[in-house]
Amino acid sequence: SGSAKSIYNMEKNALQHKALILNEAFSLQGNNSSDTEFAHVVRCLLSDGSVTYQYTSYDGDGNKFTKQQTVYGPTPLITTSIYASLEKQLDDRMFSIQPNITSKQTSDVLSIEAQQASGVLDIIDEKEIQVWRTFHDSLEVMDVVIPFAPEIHAFLVQGGDLPISAR
Repeated sequence: SGSAKSIYNMEKNALQHKALILNEAFSLQGNNSSDTEFAHVVRCLLSDGSVTYQYTSYDGDGNKFTKQQTVYGPTPLITTSIYASLEKQLDDRMFSIQPNITSKQTSDVLSIEAQQASGVLDIIDEKEIQVWRTFHDSLEVMDVVIPFAPEIHAFLVQGGDLPISAR
């Protein structure tokens, strides 16, 4: 949970290269958001990479002046929700992943946890995890050229109007 002011009052670079994690994000879920200031702030961080807030402050002599606070991203948003979509404008800025919620999946998860707890099934050891971390650290960023990208575009637009989420 959060509020717009909780973000506005962060240090200037507090969210740079960090993820914003909102458990359940009730204020961003569909009809609950009704374009709240908090939903607006989250959209700005995701789309523009920053959000600016103006407010009245006082100098040492008690005189009023306008003060601006800017918080910079970019900020990925991670949240959990039982809803398939969140606030309408946020849905175009997000990827949604739906877990398998079948009873069989729950049974399989509990079975594996029971086997691990009883010692029958070994958990991945720390050495294997470290090998994967070392491998990941050795990867390099590469520029990629997709020569058939224009054909992909032509295929996508042949059906007419596209929703903004196609971007």
